[in-house]
Amino acid sequence: TTITGLLTGDDVLSTASALRQLGVTISEPERNAKGQYIAAVTGVGLGAFAEPAAPLDLGNSGTGARLLMGVIAGSGISAVFTGDASLSKRPMQRIMTPLGRMGAEFTARDGD
Repeated sequence: TTITGLLTGDDVLSTASALRQLGVTISEPERNAKGQYIAAVTGVGLGAFAEPAAPLDLGNSGTGARLLMGVIAGSGISAVFTGDASLSKRPMQRIMTPLGRMGAEFTARDGD
């Protein structure tokens, strides 16, 4: 898949880095002839995420953290999520509770 018009802010780059740790191939963003950023993404297929060897650092990306929590909850792998000081203070219980009802297991550090 090629993504055209990709934003290159920290949230997007942190999420891409976490996906790479899960085995997804994502090219570094480059500008096309129109000046838009593009990146090529090759997924790994359903149920084929690699268990990350290190914590998934989502920086300040709450959206990335919540989306990946849902994806990983149904994947059969374990992962540790981390982020910057701001993300670490945000409540995650609102995503952990519904995922827990569907069978996901979480261990939260320093609150939720």
